[in-house]
Amino acid sequence: DFESFVMTDQDDKAIVYYLSLTSSERADLLGLDGYFDTIQPMLNDLKISPIVDKVSDCGTDNPYPIVRIAVQTTSDMDEVTNLVNTLLSSNAGLCGGTCGGGPGCTAKASKGASSGEVVVTGVDSPKAFAAVVVGDEGLEGHVRGVSADMPVIKDNTDAAWIVQSGNRTDVDSHTPFWDRGITGSGVTVGVADSGLDHQSCYFYDSSNQVSFGTASVGGRSVGLHENLSSRKVVQYVAFYDIGEPKAQYLDVPGNLASDMFPYAKRVGGNIHTNSWGSDANVYSGGARQIDEYTFDNQDFLVLVAAGNSGGDSPGGSQFPGSLGSPATSKNCLAVGATENENVAGSLGFNDNDLAYFSSRGPAYDGRIKPDLVAPGYFIKSANSAEFPSNGHCSFTDMAGTSMATPVTAGAAALVQQYFEDGFYPKGKKTASDGFKPMGALVKAVLINGAQRILPSAGPNANFQSSDWPNMDQGHGVVELDATLNFHDAFKQQGLYARGNFNDMGKTTFSTASDPPVEVKFKSTGVECHGGEDKQFRATLSWFDRPASGGSARSLVNDLDIVVTGSDNSVHYPNGGTGRDNLNNVESVAFTPTNGVEYTVKISVDSMSEDAPQPYAYVVSGCFESPDRPNEGGGIFGGDLPWKEIGYAAGGIAAVALLAFVGVMGMRAFAGRTPRRNNAYKAGGYKTKSPMANRRSSAQARRSGGGSFTTGTG
Repeated sequence: DFESFVMTDQDDKAIVYYLSLTSSERADLLGLDGYFDTIQPMLNDLKISPIVDKVSDCGTDNPYPIVRIAVQTTSDMDEVTNLVNTLLSSNAGLCGGTCGGGPGCTAKASKGASSGEVVVTGVDSPKAFAAVVVGDEGLEGHVRGVSADMPVIKDNTDAAWIVQSGNRTDVDSHTPFWDRGITGSGVTVGVADSGLDHQSCYFYDSSNQVSFGTASVGGRSVGLHENLSSRKVVQYVAFYDIGEPKAQYLDVPGNLASDMFPYAKRVGGNIHTNSWGSDANVYSGGARQIDEYTFDNQDFLVLVAAGNSGGDSPGGSQFPGSLGSPATSKNCLAVGATENENVAGSLGFNDNDLAYFSSRGPAYDGRIKPDLVAPGYFIKSANSAEFPSNGHCSFTDMAGTSMATPVTAGAAALVQQYFEDGFYPKGKKTASDGFKPMGALVKAVLINGAQRILPSAGPNANFQSSDWPNMDQGHGVVELDATLNFHDAFKQQGLYARGNFNDMGKTTFSTASDPPVEVKFKSTGVECHGGEDKQFRATLSWFDRPASGGSARSLVNDLDIVVTGSDNSVHYPNGGTGRDNLNNVESVAFTPTNGVEYTVKISVDSMSEDAPQPYAYVVSGCFESPDRPNEGGGIFGGDLPWKEIGYAAGGIAAVALLAFVGVMGMRAFAGRTPRRNNAYKAGGYKTKSPMANRRSSAQARRSGGGSFTTGTG
């Protein structure tokens, strides 16, 4: 059990950097013949976290700079604190400003069983102070690393409005779902990650504390917590906690379909978020297992982080095809990352720009991946404490598609609640209208409302493609109210959706010879709110059968959607000029012509066998929904016509809408961080980058495995 060194990989070399080693420890390391390429003393520069370079000096953007000095376990904390105070007093330029209530700095030490830290507040320049600390001879043998806190700003408030509405102003609302009581409360989301600090105030429940019994899982006895009365953590299963102490790689179950997903489902979880993966762009066993489970469980949606290998620097080179598995799954929702709004004024971040590290498609067989993107650079999340106590509220800023994925999972939870609470089709909560949405409907809603970002939109220009959808951003940034509507919203768009899990027979093709489904809509010419350029959008999604392992082309059952107009216009999906025979999500988007009647047609092109293939779809735009008759004060004030003609095998009242707001993702999850080498090592699952390996072990345990009930409480 070594506490005096860190292991990392750099340029594909395994390196041990040590602060101090006993002779026996060194002998043990050297005895691992061929395992490490290099064993060498810790370099001072490597003790400084890359986050330090991102933090502004004392000023408007960072009025309370905080620097954290991680201290060697064997060091005397009083001695180290005295050395830090001596350093501060002998360098007047470090604390001469008024930051943190200065002039002057404060240094406070804390120590636990495994490590300690000295927290310094009020320094003028975190970067300059960090350099002085690692260069001080007296501290050299004590300091494990130096990091800094990002300014405490409204990171997650920004992610919430970006995902819910994309609305920066106070016209209407930043957060229309929260405002109407759709907070994810009561929705259970499964999580697989590197561990959970269940004592964090974001999860802690004094009346229902996490306690472990035992259960037989996969033929072996494991620790298990399960309590449906818990405020947040309703289940902790060791198969979900896939982290290994002080290890880069994760212990992922051999079969996700049998050994992971069922445990979330048995406590009511129909959304499962996964911020991990490998860098292999193949149809892996994990990808196939996701397809297998979601095909067999059509109410279950799996989200997977796309990866962090998409680029080497802001505005720098980008790497097509850097998507990792199991985000290559057909049925999963693969999530890339955008920059967050105004993370710190000096960083120049823009929510209309892709995060440079976000992994790019296409998937190995040419499919569009990622499916969409969400804020992930930076996101403030609950953090494990080095010295946990019940109800502590530690948090940290992190970046990665692993942050964007739980943000999107939160949006999916809002979509699920929207349908289950009966907001469709009337746009107001009506218990008798509630239904359980298919996972394909939730996915369709999220994709249908996604808003594209243009190459010129952000200052860093982290992608060049102007096609849409494309392999950088998929279908765009999650924006829930671009599809889902409310009866009291001003000039709200029309909505039509199908995908009721409890009545899937109405949205299922039984054979390849089944007749097509046709639904007609007339463009009103009346301005309405909802998405880009008041577009007419129609999105079809189906959870396809799993393909054979190693298949060169993963699509098995091929469905189609096309929109035709009474003006003889034809609109094909996914930005194409013909039918799509690769993807199992097909989305049509165009600016309609006033007065034209449009027909949405869904059909079967081919099926592998005569066995049922369920599907879901959603249509949005400036039309009156056939599911929502005029009520003299509805979305358009009761003055607009609607029309539905001859839909053959179609239809059950179910809407596919995308929603997530960070009740979970923004507060509870941290994931893999961007790295400039490969984001993952082939042959293993990994979440950490070199910078992550230099973080404390608490951050390595930071985010959750298990199932959580979302909510604002």
